[in-house]
Amino acid sequence: MKFYPILVVVFLFAFNAQADNKSYLFKQDTIVLTMNDQNVLFYKHKLDKQDKIEDLSTLFGTDPDQILEVNRIADLSTLSQQKEIIIPVSEKSLVTEETYKYNKQQYIPVVYQVRAKDNLFRIARHYFYQSLDDLMARNKMKDFDLAIGEKIHVGWLSTIPKDFIDIEIASLVQSQVLELDTENLLVEPLVEIDEDENLVDEDISDIELDSAAMELEVPIIYIASQGKGMWDKKVRDNGKLLALHTKAKIGSTIELKNNMLNRTIKAKVIGRIPKNVYPDDISVLIGPAAAKSLGVIDSKFFVEIRYTE
Repeated sequence: MKFYPILVVVFLFAFNAQADNKSYLFKQDTIVLTMNDQNVLFYKHKLDKQDKIEDLSTLFGTDPDQILEVNRIADLSTLSQQKEIIIPVSEKSLVTEETYKYNKQQYIPVVYQVRAKDNLFRIARHYFYQSLDDLMARNKMKDFDLAIGEKIHVGWLSTIPKDFIDIEIASLVQSQVLELDTENLLVEPLVEIDEDENLVDEDISDIELDSAAMELEVPIIYIASQGKGMWDKKVRDNGKLLALHTKAKIGSTIELKNNMLNRTIKAKVIGRIPKNVYPDDISVLIGPAAAKSLGVIDSKFFVEIRYTE
């Protein structure tokens, strides 16, 4: 009987602590973020009758006025009557460290849906400010290949209310975000073909021959330049020769020459150098495998570059 008062006190303390936290009960098991052309993160939320805009705004740390702005609606009561709304999200409201195991009831997994021209460097370092190695390990990735519409686990969102974070929202057509259907982006054919029709005729054959001839006449133009290169020791390239460049065509091969050793390598261009992550005067960024093949030791080096745009 001596332990009962202590147990009652502990129970009341735990109850009050839970009440003070006022964690939001989020029905979705995962939050899927997308991004518009102005690099603003968005979440599309299907409203239930029990949902309150005020609760959603404190969950994401987004000012209700900014939610109204992107949905082009003047008041919260009208917004609450919509079937689906857009919520702008700041990466600062997310948790990306994995120093401890997260409670599923207090933290919601957040994934990012890959769009065209995205790459892992940009997603990790520029969009969500985390280690590239951690991002790849969390998603069990063995290489840098990405597919449009692919979902990447980038962090967690706490269900505890948050202070509002100001988000820079440019004037844009917000409806484009709602109309984007990435699942059908690469599936729907551009032209419907009737299998019963006989499409083989002389006119079409002539067009195909002319197109082939035109492609053969276009020369491949290589651009030569000199500048500073950099290699990131933390990049996991799995032994592949990969590079990021400011102008080179993504997916093409870039030629790098180390004049000190008279050594030349060819690396695959997988994306652009993220802004505000590496020095502005860097022309090309490579991984450890490319650096080893090129014979560079210092993180920064002088290099001759040959590429196509």
